[in-house]
Amino acid sequence: MDNDIRLPPSAYVMPVAPPAATAPDNTETFQKLTLNEGQRRQLSQQGFTNGLASALAKSCTDMPIRIFIIDNSGSMNTSDGNMLVPTANPNEVKSMTCTRWKELQSTIDYHIQLAALLKAPTEFRFLNFPSGVSNPKQEFSVAMPGRQDEESILADVQEGKRLMRSSPTGVTPLSEHIYSVRNYIESMSASLKSSGKRVALILATD
Repeated sequence: MDNDIRLPPSAYVMPVAPPAATAPDNTETFQKLTLNEGQRRQLSQQGFTNGLASALAKSCTDMPIRIFIIDNSGSMNTSDGNMLVPTANPNEVKSMTCTRWKELQSTIDYHIQLAALLKAPTEFRFLNFPSGVSNPKQEFSVAMPGRQDEESILADVQEGKRLMRSSPTGVTPLSEHIYSVRNYIESMSASLKSSGKRVALILATD
C-alpha cells in the first residue's frame, strides 16, 4: 500500500440520494488509526511534522468517518479560483488562476488520496449528478469498512477521480443534502455517543 498511493504536491436539481454507504450498527467497526512507517514517511514528504502526523491520526480515530458535500453547481465554472502547481524547483510551488471547480477538483483529489493513504473511511457526495462522465453517480467513498484492502482502495481512488473529472452544472440544493446527512448521522448517534466519537462534515462550496 505504501508504494502505490501517492499524495499530490500541494481538495440541475435531482432527488437527493442516500449516503454512499449504509450507516454501521456500531462505530467500533472503525479501528483506531496507528500510522505505520510508510504512512509517516509519505506524510513527512508532504511537510507534516511527526507531531502533526500524530494529531492527524488521532483526529481520524476521534472522527471515524468524514463526509464531504461537493458543490458541483454551475457557479463553480467562475474563473476566480486559485490552485497551487509544482515548479521546476521541487521545494517550490506557484499559485495559478483557475475556475472554482478546478480548484475544488485539486482539493478533493488530495483528500481522496489522503483517505486512501490513511485507510480513513471517507464519503463524498455531489450536490448534483455529475455531468459529462459515463455512469454518473452522486456519491463515492474511499476506504469504508470491508473495502480497506489494497485492491479495493485503489479501485475507490480511481472511481473518485473519474467522477471528479465531471463538469459542474445546475443549482445549489445544499440544505436538502445537509438534512439527508443529518438523518444519516442520527441513525448512528447512539453508537457515536457511547464511544465518544464524532463525524466530520465538510461543505466544499463557494
